[in-house]
Amino acid sequence: MGKKNLMDNDFSRNTFSKWAVSILSAAILLPATFSSYIAFPSLCEAFPRTPEDIIEESCGDNNTEGEKVLIAYDTVHGSTTSIAEKIGEILCEKGFQVDLRLARWVKDISDYDAVIVGSAVRELKWLLDATWFLRRHKETLSEIPVAYFFVCAALAADSQRVQEQVTPIYMDPILEKFPEIVPVDIRGFGGAIDFTNYNIYEKLLIWGFGSTENIDFRNWEKVTEWAETISDLL
Repeated sequence: MGKKNLMDNDFSRNTFSKWAVSILSAAILLPATFSSYIAFPSLCEAFPRTPEDIIEESCGDNNTEGEKVLIAYDTVHGSTTSIAEKIGEILCEKGFQVDLRLARWVKDISDYDAVIVGSAVRELKWLLDATWFLRRHKETLSEIPVAYFFVCAALAADSQRVQEQVTPIYMDPILEKFPEIVPVDIRGFGGAIDFTNYNIYEKLLIWGFGSTENIDFRNWEKVTEWAETISDLL
């Protein structure tokens, strides 16, 4: 019994130490992060940073009888791009014609039978261009099948329970802002942490929450599963 209590004490001390370090880091770094946000707002612009983060392509040209689907997405570092691309690949395999486009560059959606809108989550919100896309096209989107997906680190552990907890936080504001658009389905996915593409603001923010290594939370099996599910709903 004495040995077990000693191990429990060691575990408690180690756990406390880790939490203390995380809290201290946040106390030091988060004010600096906030200051950088105020002093250098351009550092925080939520727009794709490199050409590699933007993919615009089409597939399913041979699916002449298939419905035409637009996947409009907004991203910063490319995680949302890659997930949108995977969804498009699956839909084309299912017989659809798919266009993958950056949301801010889409001017007309009148030719599409269905639309999927995806956004990265930044500062607990959808990115601005994804929201503007919904505002610009809400009348058309209210008349055709629409599906939403979002990408965030909060879904690193992608379980049903976490989905149920996280989805209202990020989706309720969108649903309330555009009630005329009634999605056939909504799904959240984990993204990726990649410090090689982050500016100082982003690095300080993520360090402040205790993350120091590149981690990929994208679950391609669940992305594929969802794409197959919505193929029956569009």
